[in-house]
This record gives sequence, C-alpha cells and structure tokens, in this order.
Amino acid sequence: LNKNVIPLLILISDGKANVSMGSGMPLDEAKQIASQVKKTGIKSLVIDAEQSFIGLGLAREISDELGAKYLKLEELRAEEIVGGIREIGM
Repeated sequence: LNKNVIPLLILISDGKANVSMGSGMPLDEAKQIASQVKKTGIKSLVIDAEQSFIGLGLAREISDELGAKYLKLEELRAEEIVGGIREIGM
C-alpha cells in the first residue's frame, strides 16, 4: 500500500440491505461488516439516500457502526459534502 494514500469510504445508501452474502439477516450483516471496517481505522462518510415520509433510520444505524460522519442526501449541497470530508480529517 502507498503510505501517502489515505483510504476513505463514502457510502451512499438508504440502508435497506436486501441481500446478504451469507444466511443471516441483510441489515445485521451490513452492520457487522461496518463494525469490521471501523476496526481497520478507515475513515468513512455515510450519505443517507432514504426518501420516505416515515424514515427508518437504517443508514444511520450503519453509520453508527462505522463510526462515520453522517449526512442526509436531501439536505446536501457540495459545501456539506466537502465539509463532511474535512470534518473526518481528510
């Protein structure tokens, strides 16, 4: 790996995992993977793309497992995305 490159995970999702890689529940599996990614020290940003009257907050749950900066897509402009990336130290 190049030591001058800092990895950054940007996840754009509504959090509604619908297929698992194994036999478990998709959301549980997504949260387990998020927890593993967090342990690697990779910085992350979650942009919640959920657009419904009653929000389920699933992307927020994944964001919490990642230890990620969380932003809602409907509230974003370019400045918020750049600000979010700067906030996590990039």
